[in-house]
Amino acid sequence: IVDDEPSITRALAIACARAGLEVLSTTSADEAHLLVRQNHVDVLIVDLRMPEMRGDVFYHLASSIQPHLKHQTLFITGDISPRAQELIAACGTP
Repeated sequence: IVDDEPSITRALAIACARAGLEVLSTTSADEAHLLVRQNHVDVLIVDLRMPEMRGDVFYHLASSIQPHLKHQTLFITGDISPRAQELIAACGTP
């Protein structure tokens, strides 16, 4: 889980852990990059709008390291602008 909002990251991590999933979470795309390089990740949940790196940019970086993530990533965002929808659609993920 990668989201720059600590409360959202924490809430998602708690929900996933309660569902029996092992969770890696961070509020930093740079730290998330290290996690993806050092750990196998089954699924990404990524905020589209983060200050240091957009979620779609991180998605491309992470899926270049772990190609299966191209089809196992979910974007979250409060931005429902047409541009945000274009960025998500270009990645081919929900």
